[in-house]
Amino acid sequence: MTPFLDWVFRRNGAATDSRSFDAQLALARSLAREGREHEASRAYSDIRRKYESLEILLEHAALQLELGDQFGAASTATRALELSPGHPKAQQIRDAVLRH
Repeated sequence: MTPFLDWVFRRNGAATDSRSFDAQLALARSLAREGREHEASRAYSDIRRKYESLEILLEHAALQLELGDQFGAASTATRALELSPGHPKAQQIRDAVLRH
């Protein structure tokens, strides 16, 4: 977990799971928008340890692909396809990895 999230959770007295998830996801997305992709990827990994959804998997896979983490992107996209077989974005990410 990032130092910022540690501070947020301590300050808020370990917020509910829903608010915790929302805060973590907002942080990951914010880091990605700010161009801090490696930190964002770590934040997504932290989220995935507790929460796994198609949305999170797709965002993380796309970020991993952007970072050049071919193995991570393929693995994450494959997991997304396990949850939603034939999902077009997951398939697109996995296909992009296979082309390289």
